[in-house]
Amino acid sequence: MQKSADVIMRSLQLTNEWINEMKNEMKWDDDHKAWEALKCALQAFRDRLTVDEAANFGAQLPMIVRGGFYEGWKPSTAPHKWRTWDELLAPIKNHFRNDPSADPEKIATTTWEILCNHLTPGEMNSVRNMMPEQIREWLPVPGTA
Repeated sequence: MQKSADVIMRSLQLTNEWINEMKNEMKWDDDHKAWEALKCALQAFRDRLTVDEAANFGAQLPMIVRGGFYEGWKPSTAPHKWRTWDELLAPIKNHFRNDPSADPEKIATTTWEILCNHLTPGEMNSVRNMMPEQIREWLPVPGTA
């Protein structure tokens, strides 16, 4: 059995990898900003999923990332009825409204790429398939990039 400290350290290592991927893609040098972007996009995707799919998806995330994913979640309001890409981007736009260097579309697509790089294609296809067509067209099919 793995020690609790080992699990936490592994989650911290994976979270840092994801943050670094976000920083590199966004061309930022701010860990906090990259974490906020990753978390905000994850929550936007989460809010379009059913409660069951969000729970299945969240279980695949590293422990620390999972905490950000669930932060502020209200399952009783899930899923949001967003039909378009712009509606999905709205919470990201709102979060970064005072930061012209934060492109919400790039944040969302980079987060999707990070997820596809680290989670199974099957899980990512499940998430993608739950999205309406007008959102799905912005999300590459996992395993095809």
